[in-house]
Amino acid sequence: MGIRDSGGRRRRYAMLVTAILCGLPASLLAATPSLAAGPAYLVSRIPIGQQPIQAAVNPITDMIYVDSLGQLLAVNGASGTVAATVGLGAAVEGIAVDPATDTIYVTTNAAVTHQGSVVVIDGHTNAITATITEPAGDLPAGVAVDEATDTIYVANYVGANIAVIDGATDTLAATISTGQKTHPIAIAVDPVADTAWVAGNDGQVWAVKGANNSIAQTTTLASGLDALALNTATGTVYVANLQLGNVSVIAGAAGTVTATINSLPGINGLTVDPSSGLIYAAGLKSGLGVTSVIDASTNAIVDTIPRGGTSVAADSATGSVYVASGTGSGDVWALTPSASATMSPVMTSSDNTDFFTGRAGSFSVQASAIPAATYGETGPLPSGVTFTPDGSLAGTPAQGAGGQYPITITASNGVAPSYPQRFYLTVYQAPEITTAARARFVAGRSGIFALQATGYPLPGFTETGKVPPGTTLYPASSGWQLAADPPATSGGIYRFTLHASNGISPSASQAFTLTVDAAPAFTSAGRARFRHGVWNKFTIRTTGFPTAKLSEHGKLPKGVHFRAAGNGTAVLSGLPPRADVGKKFRITLLASNNVGNTARQTFTLKIS
Repeated sequence: MGIRDSGGRRRRYAMLVTAILCGLPASLLAATPSLAAGPAYLVSRIPIGQQPIQAAVNPITDMIYVDSLGQLLAVNGASGTVAATVGLGAAVEGIAVDPATDTIYVTTNAAVTHQGSVVVIDGHTNAITATITEPAGDLPAGVAVDEATDTIYVANYVGANIAVIDGATDTLAATISTGQKTHPIAIAVDPVADTAWVAGNDGQVWAVKGANNSIAQTTTLASGLDALALNTATGTVYVANLQLGNVSVIAGAAGTVTATINSLPGINGLTVDPSSGLIYAAGLKSGLGVTSVIDASTNAIVDTIPRGGTSVAADSATGSVYVASGTGSGDVWALTPSASATMSPVMTSSDNTDFFTGRAGSFSVQASAIPAATYGETGPLPSGVTFTPDGSLAGTPAQGAGGQYPITITASNGVAPSYPQRFYLTVYQAPEITTAARARFVAGRSGIFALQATGYPLPGFTETGKVPPGTTLYPASSGWQLAADPPATSGGIYRFTLHASNGISPSASQAFTLTVDAAPAFTSAGRARFRHGVWNKFTIRTTGFPTAKLSEHGKLPKGVHFRAAGNGTAVLSGLPPRADVGKKFRITLLASNNVGNTARQTFTLKIS
């Protein structure tokens, strides 16, 4: 296979490998923590804003590479800032760096098509230089680089094989089958021995010789293998079992298991720093997870750092270790050797709590930090509630303080960076109806009456009792409304009860009076016949609310009289004289109640 001419970068990398394998400079040895006293770290966080799953490091450029939602982020290790973002458009399964050529290799898997690819990125320009589609499989997982031969190895989980890619031409050079029903998942390369070590999820570990692209030996372990790391200084292979929570130690030359390191909860990531002789096992079983530090010479756990994740990478040049948190907080943990153990704060308590008006409430903010953190708060708090530097949020919210209060709580302990957390305090308040207890509508016309109530959440309304026809309650953008389209004949007074509720006890009730005014209208006939010689009577009737007042205009026969009787009625009565027999008398009847127009009726009275 061809080897790229990378000039000064490859020469600098060769010097770094020589330092690792043949003895470290005194300056670097002085910075390496003493295993006898136990390593100490300054643990800080690099906020990238999105969930990182995979991590890799270029020890020459001090660049950290992590994935985030279909992107590759290049993070400056010195400043802890994102230097570049490379869009990949597919989920990242693995990241490998060739420090000699400053090239990054990323295995991806498309969500819809499940098409696997190896994306090649120039670390100097952060530009994609090649995309190798489905190199012998549709779900590539782990990826590793042999810097000495410029060869890339890809573990194909579904394809049950190992793809060998020529780094000089970015083409598939060979495919090595691992056998049916095997699932290669993790991979690391020993450039000194020209061997790629591959772990299968089903429990097998294969040693692949680069000289002839063949499997030289197979070591069988328990199923559940998830991660693999290699100590290039000793040729020792470490394989993590996620299910069992242990790491198997394999002597590379013999392929035999020499030890098992137990009590490693939820291992997701594994790496070795050959310069310090330390193994780092990162897990994310719960909370912030745990990264265990293991002395490679004794296989003993020498430190447990309460920051874990899904992937871990060691920078052999600086001794720093970077852990992809694998959580939605969007953090990369940076573990830097230090004279004393310190840890920048990370919030561990919930980002929300609930209070109730008129009731005492409290919430204690907590953070993981060394030394212990103190807390500050910005943003308006409800009346009656205070926040103290020890992280105590407490008090009795005043009546009327219901609502949601977005505030920011910041944990600080002098170890950068501080941790700002967006926090939501919700104050629940029982409902209280504040609208008037009466309203008026007009029959035959549409009307709306706004219903108002205090409380949080915004209360909803129901009613019990008799309401006018065509009347409904419904929510609107500004609150609830009483809407009515009462028919013309529905005038009157309606008494019912409104209820406001929002799930907070007690609910509220209000006796409500709805008056429906109706314009007057005549309902009796517009004609009548009276007889001479007998007493006659005719009742004039109307509808409307309030009841109308009736009046008569025009000439009536002698002996016949008009009299308003109340309740929207009037009476024509009397004894018409013989002289009027055969005559017709036309009069005008009027009905008025100050609602709408006065009703008029032309009335004809015939004498027979």
